[in-house]
Amino acid sequence: AVEAGRQAVALSPADALSHALFGHAKAAARYGDGAIASGRRALSIDSNSANVLAAMATVLSLAGGADEANDVIARVFDLAPAHYYRSALLSHTALNWLRLGAPERGLSCAEEAVKLKPQALCGHVACAAVLAAVDRAHDAQAALAGAVALKPDLDHAFVEAMIAYSDP
Repeated sequence: AVEAGRQAVALSPADALSHALFGHAKAAARYGDGAIASGRRALSIDSNSANVLAAMATVLSLAGGADEANDVIARVFDLAPAHYYRSALLSHTALNWLRLGAPERGLSCAEEAVKLKPQALCGHVACAAVLAAVDRAHDAQAALAGAVALKPDLDHAFVEAMIAYSDP
């Protein structure tokens, strides 16, 4: 994915979404500094595209600051309340609040993510993490069971790919 992003940027260097998705691919591959740089380049080209902002929100959720990520996610929802990536962004928001030490603020986001897209693992995993952090272990186990029902071979590597690797 990183090489495909590099090629997309090379073919269309003035396209903000190419830069944003390149940053997204770098963030998923754990190239944090490069991911943020690509995301910032995308925003310098077009800071009003909900799709560019959504990709940047994911970059920041994984490799940047949780506060800034939540601010960008709020901007996406202001621009496009029914954005197709809303469920994943809500999952990121929940996990960002967890990183910031306020998991109770993320609980409603995680629950909405599961309601919007019950077939998506990220909502179930985020919900389980937040529920565990607010001392609702039984509910957390139920949320995790929902994820395992969707992906019986759910493993640590998959879950780790969703979790930020930067400090809040």
